[in-house]
Amino acid sequence: MEHTLKGNGSVKFDKGLELTGDFFIEGILGEIWNKRQNLLSLNVKDNSVNQHLNDFPFFPWVFEGTSRKGIVIKANGMALTKHGYSTNEQGQLTNKFSFSILEIIVGDASGFDYVEFLIPNFLIGFDILVKQGDKQIRNMTSFTLEYNEIAYSLELIGVNNPIAKKNEIISNNKDLVTVQLKVKRANGRIDYEEAKEVVELVLELCTVAYGGRVSWGTCFGILDENKSFQIFRDVPFAPLKPSRQLMPVNLYHVLSGLIINCFPLYSKLDNEQRLNFMKLIEGIHLSTLQLVFPAPFVNLGSIIEEFTNLELEEKITHFVGKTDRRALLPKFKAFIEEDVMGLLDESDKIYFEEGELKQKLSGLLGRTLRSRIISLMDSFELEYEEDLVGQFVKKRNAAAHGTYKYTTGDYQIFSTMAALLERIALMKIQYKGQFLDWSTSPPEHKNM
Repeated sequence: MEHTLKGNGSVKFDKGLELTGDFFIEGILGEIWNKRQNLLSLNVKDNSVNQHLNDFPFFPWVFEGTSRKGIVIKANGMALTKHGYSTNEQGQLTNKFSFSILEIIVGDASGFDYVEFLIPNFLIGFDILVKQGDKQIRNMTSFTLEYNEIAYSLELIGVNNPIAKKNEIISNNKDLVTVQLKVKRANGRIDYEEAKEVVELVLELCTVAYGGRVSWGTCFGILDENKSFQIFRDVPFAPLKPSRQLMPVNLYHVLSGLIINCFPLYSKLDNEQRLNFMKLIEGIHLSTLQLVFPAPFVNLGSIIEEFTNLELEEKITHFVGKTDRRALLPKFKAFIEEDVMGLLDESDKIYFEEGELKQKLSGLLGRTLRSRIISLMDSFELEYEEDLVGQFVKKRNAAAHGTYKYTTGDYQIFSTMAALLERIALMKIQYKGQFLDWSTSPPEHKNM
């Protein structure tokens, strides 16, 4: 596999714009891809450029080319960052373009002994003792999962000594690969796409436990111990120091227990169900990321409203069902036009245009946030205090209407409501095991 990529290829924008020329990749193809440092440069002969350089679009471009050694290279999510031109001694003009890249794919994506994913900033404990020098340390976790009636073996291996150097890694505060995740079929060779599908499911479960989105950045397809395929991505990585971990992932068998026990159910959810579940998880993460009140109340309230719309029956979230609301819409529209529009300032009328009325009618006939929270808790048979629900809703409404004033108990109100949502998330995936209950301070280790 080449370290410096050079060759010939084309960049395209939609279907009508294409540039072809010699390319090279600036920077080093290392473990961490940085779109600000790793750029694709393309040199294009002047006679193939039919418009002024300033008229070229910014984003998104795609690339496909072949290196000098015959390796196919593709790139996605490219942004035009720089353009110019140069003239050689013979007076020939060459246009020069530079692009940042969100993802670059090197080689053919099929037929590997195993596929290896590198995960930055994922600081966890491992299950299995491994000999390193004259010491035995826990630095590997392995298990088998079944997906689409195919058995896959997975290994998580510590990289860059994440156990012993955890505090140093956090202190340095730089993206660093800490876990190598290997995926192979129990029988036969494996392709990148199927390995990626399994890994994305596993990392979503890891995200639940870790307290922040866990993502892989670099992928290698290994055949006969050689890297015959590579992908580099610039994506947000896990936080080095999550503010609110839901499980004690530093303890062995906690993370693997979550994956082994919950993967069979979670992997059978359809894409929409998984998306809605991850919206809940990442919404909780977002609301707890920066505890500058009143923002956490507003964020968590919005998460609850969206989740209840998806989770609960419509008769529980609205006084009138969707079919009946649709039938009422023409009358509501006529009421707005005849009795309301004439009372509005011209600048306010845009908020009552036809496209806005459906949402306004739904909001008018929707049940209150307090009612939704109580229905959600009851549907999962959770123990809760109705006073807490009332206090949370009062704080959220004050924040939404600009009348909020901070009091000393606000963090506890917020954190207890977030903890109830975390319990619901664990129940959704039928988790059984240890978790951290953030309704207490400090958080208590409990079991589901």
